[in-house]
Amino acid sequence: MEEGTYVEKALSELKFAARAYRDLKQRPKAFKQLIAYKPVITKLVNDPVFFAVLMCGDNWLIDAPNHQKLLQDQSPRQVAVCGRGWEKA
Repeated sequence: MEEGTYVEKALSELKFAARAYRDLKQRPKAFKQLIAYKPVITKLVNDPVFFAVLMCGDNWLIDAPNHQKLLQDQSPRQVAVCGRGWEKA
């Protein structure tokens, strides 16, 4: 896959970003090359879900919309009360 296409796909698809983390974990030079792109840096800073998936390998977030919503909430005062059925990971 072409490098530009790879970067665009990693930016647009969360599942692909999770796979990129898994694949590039064994190739640190390629991983550094991916996160050197300006759009990737910008998305890492602005999107906590993308950061968690690409940098931490938290691929369970892909299928957890409630958790994504909680991470992306930018309100200054926020409390998360997670009951028994909230699927904590």
